[in-house]
Order: sequence, then structure tokens, then C-alpha cells
Amino acid sequence: MPRDELLRRIPADAAFEPSVLAQIADLYLEWCRAADLRVDVLWAQMMLETDSLRFGGQVKAHQLNFAGLKTSDSTGFASFATVVAGVIAHVMHMAWYVYPDHIMAECSITYDPRHLGPHRGNVRTVGDLSGKWALNPDYARRIVSRWGG
Repeated sequence: MPRDELLRRIPADAAFEPSVLAQIADLYLEWCRAADLRVDVLWAQMMLETDSLRFGGQVKAHQLNFAGLKTSDSTGFASFATVVAGVIAHVMHMAWYVYPDHIMAECSITYDPRHLGPHRGNVRTVGDLSGKWALNPDYARRIVSRWGG
């Protein structure tokens, strides 16, 4: 999938400059490929969790948290030092949900503060995310609608 396909879905009022948006897209392409995860699904999920990178909810742009990941003690939302770290955390957290075993060194608590819990390896489709990643029973439908499906 080309970077432009991802970027055209981001609104003009996103919280980041175009060069940072391009970096985010490139990182999602790179890390989803490395983890053998669908970039369209993770990009749509990121758009849902961040209000299309406008960060109008509880997580703010400076936290570089692209997936609404909570801290390990669930008292707040995780913050990441760099865009790279934020993207890796999202992709590796999804890898935790999809794969029964760690798939690479980054697939660990070192990169993903929520790399724990009962959902390891039990997501096979987007529909499986409802009630697991988020309690909202419409969560999967909301991800798909962000992509335009």
C-alpha cells in the first residue's frame, strides 16, 4: 500500500506537520510489514483512536500514543518519547492480540506498556477487537468505517 493512500485519509487540521505525517505513515508501513499485520486496519484504528490525528479526546498529541494505550497500571494513558516508539507500541500491542507468541524483540513490555493480559493470540479478524481492545460493541464497525468500508 502506498504512503499516499494512508495520508489522503488524514484531514488538513491534523496535529502534526506534513513531514511528521509522512514519517508516521512510513513507520506504519514498515512496522506492519515486519509484524505481518494489515496496515489498513492499524491505520484505521489509529484514526479512530486519535480522531484522525486531531487528538480531540483524552490522549493528546504530545503523548505520541496512536492507539489509546493505557499505562501498565491502567491509571492513565501512556506517553511515548518519539513518533517511532508510539507507532511500534501500537503495532506490537496488536501483535500481542494476534499472535500466541512473541514475534520479534520489539514484541515485549519494553516497547508496549500493555503487553500483558488475557487477549494474547485471540484476535483473528477486525470483528474480534470489539470487547477485547475496547469494550464498545461497535468498536470493530467504527474501525472499518474509518477506512471507508
